[in-house]
Amino acid sequence: MYFSMATGVTAESVLDSIIQGHLECSICHTRYQEPKMLHCSHSFCLKCLQELKQSQHLNDDKVTCPLCQRETTLPEGGVDKLNTNYTLISLVEEVTKQEQLLKCERSIVVICQSCDEENEAISRCMDCEQYLCEKCHMAHLRLAALNLHTITSVTELKESASSTVPKKDASRCEIHPSKELCFYCNTCEMLICKACATSNHKEPIHMYIDLKTTVDTCLKDARDKIGEAYRVDAYVNISGSWRSLRDRLGVMLGETNDLISQTAERKIRQIRHEEKQLKQIAKATYRKKDKTLAEMEVAEQTVKMVDREITDANRREILKSREDLLHDFKDVTEDSANEMTNDLSFIGFKQDYDDVRLGKVLDKEQWKLFKTSKILGDFISTFSTGDIVITNTSNAKIVTLSPQLTVLKVDNNTEELSSISVNEFDQLITLSGPRVTVLNKDFQSLSQFSPGKEADTDGKPSCLAVDDNNLIAVGYKDKEQISLHNPDGSIIRALPAPMIDSYMTISNQQII
Repeated sequence: MYFSMATGVTAESVLDSIIQGHLECSICHTRYQEPKMLHCSHSFCLKCLQELKQSQHLNDDKVTCPLCQRETTLPEGGVDKLNTNYTLISLVEEVTKQEQLLKCERSIVVICQSCDEENEAISRCMDCEQYLCEKCHMAHLRLAALNLHTITSVTELKESASSTVPKKDASRCEIHPSKELCFYCNTCEMLICKACATSNHKEPIHMYIDLKTTVDTCLKDARDKIGEAYRVDAYVNISGSWRSLRDRLGVMLGETNDLISQTAERKIRQIRHEEKQLKQIAKATYRKKDKTLAEMEVAEQTVKMVDREITDANRREILKSREDLLHDFKDVTEDSANEMTNDLSFIGFKQDYDDVRLGKVLDKEQWKLFKTSKILGDFISTFSTGDIVITNTSNAKIVTLSPQLTVLKVDNNTEELSSISVNEFDQLITLSGPRVTVLNKDFQSLSQFSPGKEADTDGKPSCLAVDDNNLIAVGYKDKEQISLHNPDGSIIRALPAPMIDSYMTISNQQII
């Protein structure tokens, strides 16, 4: 009876589960089409992201992930230039292939279309477009008028259907589908057809040549570039990693744009603060000078009224005039008396013509020593605040330093650690013997699990790392293996890891 629960599990249900859980876009809820990856590592269809961008930040180069709400700064060229998730594309193609294979395996028997005996077909004439049974197949081969026809077995047709995924014909022009791509426009760096050459890519503005000449030129340029690059020692270290370098470059462009925007916003805040201060100084200067002028006006009016007969009505008039002119200046204090000149009516502003510079774009990595510390350790990690955590296995100690390398906290009651990492919640993940422990910033234990037991391996854990989704990877040097765990310690899967040692990190969903 223990096996009865599995009777409903079929290949189709497994494929459906994989598709719905991992291969469907969260926006359109259909299978991924040209998936693009945001900086948060979530992927969506190109078309879905284009529509999302139109509904969000119309006036800037950012898009907000609908799942985690993190912003991604788009590269030059917009959504189209985001990194393509080739892993998802491969998975979609493989699942589609398996679906077709299942359909072929479960397809009904094909009946001969050339006779009335309803025999099972074994082949198909591609010229007559008819399925043939064994007898009709032999007759087809005997007839001289038909011996040049192309005949393909049903088995081959099924294998062909299951092994290929219908794709767009790469030899045809997207703008003129009936035309074959036969030229390359060097001006636009794109393949074109004859119709394109006579419409949107006319000479002399556009320069296009035939495919053979273009490829010969590209091959010569490629050999020249590689030959020149080999003369640089660094080429040996980066050869073959161009895709990952381009991906890194794209990510760094987004980070650089974010940093430029943050610097500009900080400068703008500083300028606005200075603007507010200058306006306050101008207002204070105005009120001091205006009070002096108002007092002089009151003095003149008082003297003129005194020259007439003084009555209670005059007195009230004098004091009322004084109230009207000076009441609003009761809070104004004067440090020194203003000189009675025309400058009493002047307030101006002298502009500072110094350039407001944000900085400069760097095209080479520049590392400079900021500070040094005498704290010794074997493993190091950082919190989101910039605080640094260091472990020393020889004296079983964890030390937390500020970004200025001031000692903030020391924990002396620690077991011997073989690895540490920090997750996005600023929790410290430690590896001590066979156990992984999750600590808070005060080094208090929050949870603990044994990765080897979860992964069903007798290997000794030698290193660990945490990714952006807080998944924990544990390495086993003696087994050349890595186990991947959820934050609660439950196993996700085990992976082979030849040459794994005592150190590991995760970057861009890649274990290094």
